[in-house]
Amino acid sequence: MEERDFENDPFLHDDFYSSILRWPIMRNSSGCAYGSISASVGRKQALRCWRVRPERFGAGSHTVLAAVLVLFALGSGLRADSVRGSKHDLSSNGNTDSTAVCLFCHTPHHANNTLIGVNAPLWNRYIDTTKTFIVYASPSMNTTPGNPNFTFSVLCLGCHDGTLGTAMAYGVSGSDKHGLINRPGLNQGSASAQCTKCHSLHGVGLPKTLKFGTDLSNMHPISMAYPTGVEDPMFHQPPNAQKGWPDLKLYNRQVECPTCHAVHDPAIPPFLRKSNSGSALCLSCHIK
Repeated sequence: MEERDFENDPFLHDDFYSSILRWPIMRNSSGCAYGSISASVGRKQALRCWRVRPERFGAGSHTVLAAVLVLFALGSGLRADSVRGSKHDLSSNGNTDSTAVCLFCHTPHHANNTLIGVNAPLWNRYIDTTKTFIVYASPSMNTTPGNPNFTFSVLCLGCHDGTLGTAMAYGVSGSDKHGLINRPGLNQGSASAQCTKCHSLHGVGLPKTLKFGTDLSNMHPISMAYPTGVEDPMFHQPPNAQKGWPDLKLYNRQVECPTCHAVHDPAIPPFLRKSNSGSALCLSCHIK
């Protein structure tokens, strides 16, 4: 099993331990059913475990720490109650096969296996890594943004680049906008997100989803190494050069979308890790 870097995961927050997690029964493409999971998770509370049928997953039974594998967290955590009802909640109460909030991005089994080099958190979406992005450039920069295709940022761009693409996972092709590797619910073909979470009603207003396109040249640079003090003395140096600050994250020294954005916490729009009042977020890195 792949070892996950929970501390440096872009999709985790420190309030996981007070979260209530609930996953409905679901099946993967081979028909293996997983049990309903409902756990109030605390530092001192034992997590529920399920035994997976050995004939489905090879010799011997395996104990699945469901809440841990599903929402990835010893040491830091995700506020599953805060993402519920936010713009990142794609579940639909009108479809009983689409009520699982977390499953629209994550899956406890058979996660995306094509994101080489990306510590993707049990990713349940197809990611088209063949797209070409135009990245930010400036003669005053001391480090250079790279192509985000195999970085944490590509998980965000999978929805927010606004372009339709296809990708493969486990020999199956799927849409990078509307496809899930493992659909929630018993009926694999029926689960769907709420269309109006991403799209306005026909002919009314603008699309609800922030779409950048593949031209990122007018966006804050991502997929770039955070400058050292030697490279640029006009940047505050984090306590951990690889992981950043407690409230602003670096990913192997890289600045990525989740450096500034907390994707499960809508408390500070637009999903910011800290308030930018008085340019506080900007000045956490930049010395001005």
